[in-house]
Amino acid sequence: MPRNASCSPMVMQSRPDEPVSFFAENEPPEESDTGSCSEIETELRNCRRSENQLQETLRRCQKEKRDCDQERNTCNSNRRKCAEDLATCRREEEELQQKCSDTQRKLERDLEKCRRHKEAEKASAQKCKTAKFAIKLCPKIDQNLRTYGGWQYKIWCQRWAPERGAPYKQNALGFRQCLVACSADPGC
Repeated sequence: MPRNASCSPMVMQSRPDEPVSFFAENEPPEESDTGSCSEIETELRNCRRSENQLQETLRRCQKEKRDCDQERNTCNSNRRKCAEDLATCRREEEELQQKCSDTQRKLERDLEKCRRHKEAEKASAQKCKTAKFAIKLCPKIDQNLRTYGGWQYKIWCQRWAPERGAPYKQNALGFRQCLVACSADPGC
């Protein structure tokens, strides 16, 4: 039914000798007499109320559709952003894994260096311990004769024997180790 339907009666006359009938727009003529016009007007008002309710329902539905479209657009936008963020996250994860692997390899190399250094320090500490023992012992036996392995040795502590040339030991070996090394060298 058109929105601006009026309540004014319409006149319809098919032939000049027929009685005139009154009815509202788009309504078929009633088969009853003219006393039913008030019923038609009531139905027309009810129809207009229904039309207004339908128009209001249509407006709400259109608003809900716009809201839904906007929400869908926001969702799609968020989905695209999420996909971009996921790609960025994966790239960053790969970079971090690479950095972690590089750092792990470097730390493993550093650990191996540290272990070698520690072993060298341990060996050096042992040499120092032996050398300290030899140094403590040395002043007591300086320029004394000692026999070791069937050989007789004259001990010179903290100096070298001028008649023999350069010193054989520089505190790198312990006292007994020095004697063993010296015994193996015919020039000692």
